[in-house]
Amino acid sequence: VVGNMMVNHPQVKKLAFVGSTLIGLNIAQQRVSQSANNFTLEMGGNSAAIVCSDADVDNAVASIFWNSTYYAGQVCTGVKRVLIHESLFAQLRERLVALAKKYNDPKLLIEHIGAIISDEMLNIVEYRVERAVAAGNELLTGGKRLDKMRLPKANKNGHFFPVTVMEMSDHRTDLVMKETFAPVLPLIPFRTLDEAATIAGETDYELSANVFTQNDATVDYLLGRLNAGMIFLNDSEVSYPGGNFWKGHAQSYLSTSDDDRLLGMYEKRLVWRKDASVRRDYWFE
Repeated sequence: VVGNMMVNHPQVKKLAFVGSTLIGLNIAQQRVSQSANNFTLEMGGNSAAIVCSDADVDNAVASIFWNSTYYAGQVCTGVKRVLIHESLFAQLRERLVALAKKYNDPKLLIEHIGAIISDEMLNIVEYRVERAVAAGNELLTGGKRLDKMRLPKANKNGHFFPVTVMEMSDHRTDLVMKETFAPVLPLIPFRTLDEAATIAGETDYELSANVFTQNDATVDYLLGRLNAGMIFLNDSEVSYPGGNFWKGHAQSYLSTSDDDRLLGMYEKRLVWRKDASVRRDYWFE
């Protein structure tokens, strides 16, 4: 009720929305009929992390684990799909599973990962994991909500889902193809950069992507193939005050705002680059 009032109120000169694609497109339909139809809509993402054969493994593991689990994976630019070159697949799988198991201890999960927003979302995530397993994918750790009997008294009403790692032999499941708002890491092996770019593009969302490589030619190739509005090289999502560089494509982003009418004709995106040897401080070891 309040949302519709704000969307349609004539004195709301600019409207910014962050949320689902369905609601965002509904807002757009309402706003275009207004005399003041200025709006910016950020409508979710399904970000892929691409770990190339020459990636700095320590940097990739730390960045991916952090970006896929903070706020319990409930971040639009969080890593939702992990594409790993076959030469590094076993190594990253082992290390990501080890981190997940460590922080799935109830005390650490509550303190560092956090809760899922609702019981309804828990049901969705659990169902998607079950369907992915039924399709032949391997559950490596996690996959089931925490039993409330294992939770401290102060957290009995919390909706906690463990960090879940899966090895995907068939990635065309809802767990991967749709935005799964939870600390879930589907691991997908690839052989060639073309295969990785193709898999990364198999989504309606084009908000952000992460690329881990130390080869400039690989960077140039993937920048030409990936359609994400923001691409982070050897790093994860970085927030900017005011969001001036926050961009997306496809069903991830829609805006009527641009200070320059000519620049508005361009498709803009952000590319953030960090040297793989530069370590960021994360809360986990």
